[in-house]
Amino acid sequence: MAGAGTAGGIVARVAAALAAGCDMALVCNRPDLADEVLAQLDVDWPAPARARLARMHGRLHPPDMTALRESARYADALHHIAGLGLDSGTLDLAADPTDYRAHS
Repeated sequence: MAGAGTAGGIVARVAAALAAGCDMALVCNRPDLADEVLAQLDVDWPAPARARLARMHGRLHPPDMTALRESARYADALHHIAGLGLDSGTLDLAADPTDYRAHS
């Protein structure tokens, strides 16, 4: 939102972003302004936006680490993470993915 600083205050910038079709506005570099936005912004969310926001919100989380470790979803996620890179046969950890010359 800092890049849009010339477009007015934080509430006006967030309102403009939402009016342009954004489902959310990130106020990352000035978290102190998030309270101002929440207090002053009045949004009538259309049904499709509410549905997208509900999907982004996620699911209920286990109440504690013991319950998490006992859940089938957690075990399945660990299994998938452990297998990352194994299907390719090699996982070159020495390669620098930001070195564009190595990829040309």
